[in-house]
Amino acid sequence: MKKEILILLFIVLVENTLAQVGLQFGSGEDLDGYILYQPNNNLTTYLIDGEGYVVAEWESVYQPGRAVYLLYNGNLLKTARIENFNFIDGGRGGRIELISSSNEVLWSYELSNEFESLHHDVAFLPNGNILALAWEKISSDDALENGRKPELIPANGEIWMEKIIELKPSGSSDATIVWEWHLIDHLVQDYDETKSNYGDISSDYRKLDFNYQIDNNGADWIHMNAIDYNEELDQIVVSTPFINEIWIIDHSTTTLEASTGAGGNSGHGGDFLFRWGNNHTYGMSNLKDRDLFGQHNPQWIKENGDWKILLFNNGRGREELYSTIDQVDLSFDNDGLNYSVLDGVFNSNSTNIYTAENKDEFYSSFVSGVQKLANNQYLICEGANGRIFQIDENKRVVWEYVNPIDIEPKCSNSLEETGGIVFRASYIPKDFNGLSDYNINRKYLLETLGCPLKTKREIVNSVFEIQSLSSDYLEFNFASGINDVAFYTIDGKSIPFSYMGDQNFIAKINGYTGVIIVNCALNDKKIVKKIVLKK
Repeated sequence: MKKEILILLFIVLVENTLAQVGLQFGSGEDLDGYILYQPNNNLTTYLIDGEGYVVAEWESVYQPGRAVYLLYNGNLLKTARIENFNFIDGGRGGRIELISSSNEVLWSYELSNEFESLHHDVAFLPNGNILALAWEKISSDDALENGRKPELIPANGEIWMEKIIELKPSGSSDATIVWEWHLIDHLVQDYDETKSNYGDISSDYRKLDFNYQIDNNGADWIHMNAIDYNEELDQIVVSTPFINEIWIIDHSTTTLEASTGAGGNSGHGGDFLFRWGNNHTYGMSNLKDRDLFGQHNPQWIKENGDWKILLFNNGRGREELYSTIDQVDLSFDNDGLNYSVLDGVFNSNSTNIYTAENKDEFYSSFVSGVQKLANNQYLICEGANGRIFQIDENKRVVWEYVNPIDIEPKCSNSLEETGGIVFRASYIPKDFNGLSDYNINRKYLLETLGCPLKTKREIVNSVFEIQSLSSDYLEFNFASGINDVAFYTIDGKSIPFSYMGDQNFIAKINGYTGVIIVNCALNDKKIVKKIVLKK
């Protein structure tokens, strides 16, 4: 008795190109782990394997606030977005959740009102506390009192400042703020000498010029988009893409010390221990000479005993638009906590880790991230295009995937050129402790969510149709004009088949279900098809 097989058509592309979404290159062996990511404007967080199959997922009733992390205890730490029409810029959030392996919300915390809102990113600390970024609104009067130029105050009279809070979770929906840092305490300006923060911009380089703006970004003039914590140094790195800088801040301070320029292990309180990317912010270079261009995802890494900062340099604002992966080589003073300063500028060098051979083929104007893996390879998320790929030590792409999920799932036969936006992606090793509570097994390919089902008797396209099937084999009836055909698994292994023989070039595959790549030489064209077969 013949069994019905549902055939999900994934892609038809011409001239040797593969599916526009889903797995593009490589295999599960090449990745040798899992990818955690949260599609933008989607309620579900996914863990996929190296062939694109979902192996775990977490449903939410909230849109993502951007960042998501799988913790060592198996819980998912996620930022979430709640409605707040007082803060409507990119990266808005307002809520943090801890979700169990059984998809239960174990703890949540909300900070979202008329005057403040969580946004973008969080960092989980070894003591179980959570560092979080938050906007805090000040009025035009407060801005003027701090020396803001009137022409830099938006028409609505609002300026959004930034703060970092450390939350100690309690109960199921509460937390105590045990430490905080406010940017407004670390401003300098040379506009209004009657104000207490009046000073020399270039000599007071541990503070931010309150009147520095490249573009008119409105109220959200800083837009911190990332935070990462260094336990050994007890320091924090944050990113501000609108200022095109990363800042390092001392976390060893008390909250009171963090509001000043003294105290903590470094002795500088909450002032910047280090800043890099745009020395024009304190008058020490030309704007065109800056190193950072709308960057994302700075993170601490250690190489040969030395601390460095790895980041995704988006390239927004470059004369030639392209992205790079860059590494900042830090230079410390003898105390190992403070960063050396040379001629009024923080002493550091940068190393380019990756630039595409054809520069314009790697570019994301916003979001995005990078992660250095234990094998010295790198996982890169070209977020604006939904492209996640891994490069080896020779900068060759060894694995590549395009996110099929946008506001609505995309089918692989979509004519759109890019995948759904992804803020960031994380590599999760197979032996990661946090996976011990999960039943890791293949569920489905994300591409299937947006694809119409087709039965065995429907023509897939003009090249071939599924002619007939039995319990143990599948026949393909190819159109006239076929010169050659070959079948492959998703990881590039050849699938044996036999010719049935007639003018229509019938091929039979025995006992195979799953992902099949079909290469057809049709007259003077080569057609590549990716299909999924399910019994």
